[in-house]
Amino acid sequence: MQIKPKVPALTRTFDILSVIAQNGPLTAQEILQAVDLPRSSTYVLLDELIKVKVLHRRSDGRYQLWMRLIALGQSACENIDLRENVAKDLDEMLEVFDCLAVHFGIMDGDKGYYLLKKTHPKTDLPLYSKEGKEISLVNTALGKCLLAYQREEVQERILERVDKGYVVSSSLGQPQASTLKEELANIKLMGWALDNAESEKNIRCVAAPVFSSLGYILGAISVVGAKKVFTEEKIPELVTKVKEFAVRISMRLD
Repeated sequence: MQIKPKVPALTRTFDILSVIAQNGPLTAQEILQAVDLPRSSTYVLLDELIKVKVLHRRSDGRYQLWMRLIALGQSACENIDLRENVAKDLDEMLEVFDCLAVHFGIMDGDKGYYLLKKTHPKTDLPLYSKEGKEISLVNTALGKCLLAYQREEVQERILERVDKGYVVSSSLGQPQASTLKEELANIKLMGWALDNAESEKNIRCVAAPVFSSLGYILGAISVVGAKKVFTEEKIPELVTKVKEFAVRISMRLD
């Protein structure tokens, strides 16, 4: 026997949000067909969700998830112990890659930070990165990866502040960009970012994004190596492996 919910409106609200999350923007009729709820109460809930900025009704009449929900989701993610959840994956990355270090970074507001760093036991080169330290969003693979997947309005605001320090570098497998905005677009298209000795001399770094089930970025992972080890010929193989780790982490954190 199915147990009736004590707060039907709350259950119906989550049904509506879930179906939009799974299918993308929907019309009211499509929502009604998917959730099988009374027409009158569904329209009331849709109106209320718009008022509190959880939903937005587009010009084509479709309803989409909106800013308040994104903010709540990001706040929840910040309270998850990401360090503990990602640490084992970074340890495994140290075993898989002939590298100097691996990182997991996040965005907090308009800035990026190293949340976790694992250094290879045999590393003898001092690295700039440090847990809790701000990440350059211009010259590091990790920072560029984080910035590439921010909402357009957030990205534009940050670009106004950081774009002045951008220096074009060799793309090594990604389309050549002449501006930081172009490089960010390439990163989003390809699904990975490169630091070709931009942040530290003789160092290369490959990064890939970690996502939530709703499609927004939780953070990014990166692997750092010496240029003589991370050669141009090895970049494609490194990219494939880093992206595989990013997908695995995304699925487990969801």
